Amino acid sequence: MKIINVRMYIVTTAFLMLSACVSYQATYDYDPEYNFSALKTYSWISDPTVSAEAELVEKHLRKAVDSKLTEMGYTSTIQDPDFLISMFLGRQNKTELTPMGYSYGAWYGGVNVYQYEEGTLVFDLVDAKQQHLIYRGVVRTEIKHNITFEERQERIKKAVDKIFQYFPPEKK
Repeated sequence: MKIINVRMYIVTTAFLMLSACVSYQATYDYDPEYNFSALKTYSWISDPTVSAEAELVEKHLRKAVDSKLTEMGYTSTIQDPDFLISMFLGRQNKTELTPMGYSYGAWYGGVNVYQYEEGTLVFDLVDAKQQHLIYRGVVRTEIKHNITFEERQERIKKAVDKIFQYFPPEKK
């Protein structure tokens, strides 16, 4: 009985440690024919349908992107930008099942059920003159609700860093 309790403790502790680690699954795609070196200025595409709930999140995300792009040498402008940025936010309920313990004959180990909300953030960069998509960055991560303002800002910064990690794409 003591061995089973130790195993349960180890499995539970490992699961809690893993769930505390936040992973950011990022992907990107781009137009390989596009001359990214010509880009110097950008502007945001406004979305009038943003909900009140997402308005603050969008404001924080825009600020993080502005900071990242400024750090990379780009300038925000309203007049005649080289590229436009649009942002899309989404969320989805997810469930993960993790087997626990060992199976013995007709007896099966338990299953740990972990339910969470996954957020998806998409940034599309569009050539302002030609009006075609030149870069898309997507990041998915677990949404954490009970965190401090500072933790939320850090998570936003990490997500933006992941999305713009490969922007501008290197010439091959």
